[in-house]
Amino acid sequence: MKMIYQTHAIRSVEDFKHQKELSNILVDFVDPLGEITTKDFARFRKIIKIGEVEARKHLPEFVALAEAQRKAGIKYEHEMIEEVKLPTTKFTFNEEDGTPINDAAEIEVLKKQMGLTEGKYYDAKTVNEAIDRVFGMRQYVKVYYTYTNANDGLVMNVFVKRAKKGAFKLALHYDTEQSVGIIVNYTYRNILLNRSRFLATVDISERFKAKVAYQQFLDSGERLWLDLEAKMIHLKSNDLNFRLYDVGGESGDRFPNHIYRNITGKIALNYNISPNAFFSLGTEFSTERMYSLLDKVDQAKVDNYSKKLYNHSNFNTFLKFEQNNLNKRYFFTKGNHLQMSARFYYGDQYQLYDLSTVQPLLYPILNPKDPYYYQPKNLVSFTLNENFAHPITRRLTAKVNLFLGTSFGAQREDQVPYLFLNQKYNLGGSEYNYDLLSPEFNGLRQKELPMTSVAKASASLQYRIMKRLYVTPSFSYGKVSEEFSPFNNSFDMFGYGVNLGYESLIGPISLNVSRNSQLDFSRIYLSIGFKF
Repeated sequence: MKMIYQTHAIRSVEDFKHQKELSNILVDFVDPLGEITTKDFARFRKIIKIGEVEARKHLPEFVALAEAQRKAGIKYEHEMIEEVKLPTTKFTFNEEDGTPINDAAEIEVLKKQMGLTEGKYYDAKTVNEAIDRVFGMRQYVKVYYTYTNANDGLVMNVFVKRAKKGAFKLALHYDTEQSVGIIVNYTYRNILLNRSRFLATVDISERFKAKVAYQQFLDSGERLWLDLEAKMIHLKSNDLNFRLYDVGGESGDRFPNHIYRNITGKIALNYNISPNAFFSLGTEFSTERMYSLLDKVDQAKVDNYSKKLYNHSNFNTFLKFEQNNLNKRYFFTKGNHLQMSARFYYGDQYQLYDLSTVQPLLYPILNPKDPYYYQPKNLVSFTLNENFAHPITRRLTAKVNLFLGTSFGAQREDQVPYLFLNQKYNLGGSEYNYDLLSPEFNGLRQKELPMTSVAKASASLQYRIMKRLYVTPSFSYGKVSEEFSPFNNSFDMFGYGVNLGYESLIGPISLNVSRNSQLDFSRIYLSIGFKF
């Protein structure tokens, strides 16, 4: 290949010498470009700058040449070339090999997604957005188009390459708070009916997690769809209450390590109002359990001991709106992600087991019938989460997060409302979180501070050091409360930190150092790979 390239280059060199002799003014870029070669596309800004600097050195010569041409009566009439705006008179839909698609229902869906009609002119931007909407269906791994002339119009030929019906995906992950594991995902399309998708995901790790989902479009316009989902998680509890609670001079509970297990089942009817925004109306069942994680020493210390702390289940009916046009999931640089939801909780079932005997320190904070608390009826929560990113320069991006979580229900002046963990806002974590009930906050571990209500604002500056390496300092401020409103009997929290992130082949890598005003020490968090 080197010999072939050199053979071709010999002719270019000879042509350069000939053209140089014919030139009145020569701007020679060879020496200034130095080691830059024809394959250095990523260095285009530097190449352009070199061109500008070298050309300015010859500016007097260019001016003199222009003056000489003017005096000689030479004129150049520059005419704008007008775009020929032909209408699209016909659409064809084909497989990648050129075979026409014969399924009338599929063609109808493609037409509705594109939103283009025959007999109209469309510019390139409009057509590309239409093709993006087809690709966003995730039914195809490739979508492209060509034009052919037809009398006084154009024929738009759309080509698609279908995605495989079933596919396995694997991903490794590790973080310092939970565990190392392998995520296995299987996706199958059109398993029962056309325009459906089945997903099964398992996190094979010490902190086992699993999710099964089925999604089915109900109309030909790909707007109305059914969403069925079941999910199970096992997480090591970071709940501060268990470690800070103090009764009678004794600090903490008898066994400091606890596991939180949650199983949820959801059915929802969703409506897409645009390619990146939808409404969701549904009902969710949730059952949660907290139990102690005993090691050999713990088991030897106590004879009559149950690992179970409590078990709770309930239902909620929700209305949710979500809009997401971030340009990528991790280290995004522009766009916004808005989530709003209202939930009505009911059907609480609760069991405390024998905490009053075996772990009396935990009993007051886990017992909803304690005199300190009251259980509110007709509990309704409202949550808003807005993340916004704006590029300041090509390397620097400003990010803002606003979060509000508050609840409504009957109130009592002398008692605090008791909310269960799946009704609270579990504050903490340094990574961007798509979970509405788990807002991130500097200096806290994931889900470390469960509160009834939260109002939070944070700002950060993401700077791209090199191609895939980012550094992001951030600052957070919040008001949190055990009351229904974050502004009643609340306390202020300040947090700050810095994150070093890298987009690797195995997923995002993040190293975060942060602290806040409530805990007088720094937290270090390392995460590698994609999240469950």
